[in-house]
Amino acid sequence: MKRHNIRKTVMASLVCVALGASAMANAKNINLETETVEVSYSDLNLATEQGLGSMHSRLKRAASKVCGAQSLSGAGSLSQLSHNKSCYQEALNDALHQVKKVL
Repeated sequence: MKRHNIRKTVMASLVCVALGASAMANAKNINLETETVEVSYSDLNLATEQGLGSMHSRLKRAASKVCGAQSLSGAGSLSQLSHNKSCYQEALNDALHQVKKVL
């Protein structure tokens, strides 16, 4: 049981780092501020499709929170929207890659 908890802690840390690193890499084009979001999944069974689906949804929400609005009306300009979408894709891809490495 203890091993399972350690694995979850490590995985959550990796997800946070991946989201933060992606935002930081993309932030160089706009500003130097970065944000990280902790993604909790202690209540999920990642051995099931439902658990993995829930984790994916949480990662998508976290990437959106870190990277900003994913609509033109929310972003305010095409340039900002492009930046936000690029950040979102990179953050989500990095986080999913980290999750797959741990599973």
